[in-house]
Amino acid sequence: MNKRNYCIITFCAVILLGCSKSSDKMLLITGSFTDKTDTGLHLYEFDQNTLEYKLVDTNMEVKNPTYICISNDNNYAWVTGTDKEPEDSVYAFAIDKDNLRLKKISSSKAGGGRPCYITSDDKESFVVTANYNGGNISFFDINEDKTLSTSKKILNFYGSGEHPHRQKQPYLHSVVFSPDKSVMLAADLGRDYIYQLSNDVDGYLSVNDSIQLEPGSGPRHLVFSNNGDNVYVICELSGKVATLCKTGDTYEVVHYIVADKVRGESSADIHLSGDGMFLYASVRDAQDGIAIYNVDTPDGIPESIGYLVTGEHPRNFILTPNDKYLLVACRNDNVIQIYERLSDGLLEYTGKSIECPRPVCLKWIGQ
Repeated sequence: MNKRNYCIITFCAVILLGCSKSSDKMLLITGSFTDKTDTGLHLYEFDQNTLEYKLVDTNMEVKNPTYICISNDNNYAWVTGTDKEPEDSVYAFAIDKDNLRLKKISSSKAGGGRPCYITSDDKESFVVTANYNGGNISFFDINEDKTLSTSKKILNFYGSGEHPHRQKQPYLHSVVFSPDKSVMLAADLGRDYIYQLSNDVDGYLSVNDSIQLEPGSGPRHLVFSNNGDNVYVICELSGKVATLCKTGDTYEVVHYIVADKVRGESSADIHLSGDGMFLYASVRDAQDGIAIYNVDTPDGIPESIGYLVTGEHPRNFILTPNDKYLLVACRNDNVIQIYERLSDGLLEYTGKSIECPRPVCLKWIGQ
């Protein structure tokens, strides 16, 4: 091998190594519950192989940022904030990935009290929020510069549920698009319904079906299977995971399995592994931890395979993009614990965690 060829090969190897190293590094944005002097948003550099992290920016312009949606190009974040009704708002942030900074570029009134979930359509023409106390869903146009308009449409819901204290009115808790973006499902914790929405003449979404769950169940968050045929719903009040299967153009409930065996009425979040084989659901307060299920089964019905005890109040959690680790936001312990995913879907604590005040939402920002 001559010197010229050796240099070319060495140069290419350095480039490949550099690309590999950069692909392992992610930006992690977190939302935290706040007091008067707390910072609600935190931006971290995180290496998903070494698990090393560094806090690079904070922002205190949003009070209690409860949920975050990242734009398709990873350059913007839309955030729900709960300050004091009727001042609750949705915010748009620019993400400066060169200087690792967050910059607020707009804010709009939420259109309903305590917005707790936000997502966008596939073309990023609008964002949708689930407003917990408002008992409604709001739509906001995404402007060309990624700022948000004032609310353009609000869907209000009415009625109550069986629970005497927790279901006195509708409580919209999440709005999630199907993998093909053809429908959106909205969970109403207050009335035990999953609403199915699809495109309407206004260019937004309207309800075209309502799927009722067990009375007093309190559906909170949901996740679609990779092919969209199944939906898994974590029910906050009953502590069960409901499985919905697609039948024609809609979904029907086919199965329930317990996540919270002590029924602490505080189940929270639910996610699938990237390969679609394992399902994870968080339980807070009475039995802090993650319920683990195998869904690589006939018809995708969950089978319980384990339960992992975590730190206090795991409101939200997220898998790393490489599917190797699961990060749990333990609100009351002021940490984000990091667990390794084993080949059988079970979780093992790495002994590592990220210091973060009262974390309640975690989202990745691609580089």
